[in-house]
Amino acid sequence: MVVAMAICLAEAAKFPHHDPGTGATVVMGILLLRRVLTVFQPAAVVISGCVLTAIIILGDQGKVDIERHLWFWFPVIIVAFVIFGFWERIERLWKHANNVPSKSGMV
Repeated sequence: MVVAMAICLAEAAKFPHHDPGTGATVVMGILLLRRVLTVFQPAAVVISGCVLTAIIILGDQGKVDIERHLWFWFPVIIVAFVIFGFWERIERLWKHANNVPSKSGMV
């Protein structure tokens, strides 16, 4: 994730500041930095952060036409952002849902 953060910030410095992709790249770099500062990161968070970084950088460089294939990329980006941002809460809800006893009192 440190490498992804460094790549995001380097890409943002390379592109013109009036490009809207530069702002998204800087925000992603800051979010990656925030995640790096915590001690342990689950594999899902690391993978989703790398996927988001790759999509942003490839889109900024024009190697992936996100607007042309929007119906494919939009759900991928949304799912990756949800996993990246809320994975700990998703795990907590998942564990809580599995520990709730049934109405009959039998687990």
